[in-house]
Amino acid sequence: MENSKFQNEQFFFAKTKTIKQMSIRKLLLTIYFWLIASIATLAALLFTIINFILRQDYSHDTITYAIEKIMAPMIYYSMVYPGFWKVHFVNLYVNKQNKPQIIASNHNSMVDTLFIALLNCQKTYSYNYKYRFVPIFGQLCMLAGYIGIQTSNPEQKSKVVDQISKKMKEGYSMMIYPEGSRNKNPGSLLSRENVKTGAFRVALETNYPITPVYIDKSHVIMNRHGIIDVGTVIIYILESYHVENVRHGQEKFVEQMNLMIRKSNDFDENIEKYMKI
Repeated sequence: MENSKFQNEQFFFAKTKTIKQMSIRKLLLTIYFWLIASIATLAALLFTIINFILRQDYSHDTITYAIEKIMAPMIYYSMVYPGFWKVHFVNLYVNKQNKPQIIASNHNSMVDTLFIALLNCQKTYSYNYKYRFVPIFGQLCMLAGYIGIQTSNPEQKSKVVDQISKKMKEGYSMMIYPEGSRNKNPGSLLSRENVKTGAFRVALETNYPITPVYIDKSHVIMNRHGIIDVGTVIIYILESYHVENVRHGQEKFVEQMNLMIRKSNDFDENIEKYMKI
């Protein structure tokens, strides 16, 4: 009996020590990440300013270059090279297409856009309009011509669809999160009600394909509060499809996302069972 009590106490103290170590790790990683992110954002801004002074070039493409080729890689490699994050890209359909497409991704973390930025195609972005107030980053988004969406303003929907359609006809792919905002319950299945119609209305109007992207476990490496942790993320670029109507577009997207979510959840369950053996 005393031996059992002693073992329970040992387990409790070991668990408490592990939790403290995890908390310290997350704290240090969070400070490190946001420091790197701030430096990378300033580097992108500096590039934009120097380019403007020397070449009088302040086009949207130049600012997008600063974001995608300077800021995003600086952040990405600062987390990947030291081994904090492991990131895998699977089935790069995006790289095989030269025509504009609508890159429609699930959305579990702020860091999702970092991975989308690394996809090798000419693209522009939609973003939540409230982020225009984020110092430097918000201003870069506006200068780059990214399309701000006011999710609380239904009257703006048709105007945004027109803006996106116009941009795509100029040869740009468009990055959109059909869920509209970050999923509060990562790992839960989607329904058609969870998915906005905008991406599919654009696809119908422009006749460009939807390219679904499923980002797995991004909420593990950055939670909703911006806290950073170690982990592995897999970005699946799925096969493109053309939209027959808005409902078809939504249902197809939900079907593909739920297939990937089930696979991810099954994998997690099998890992848990294996760890208990």
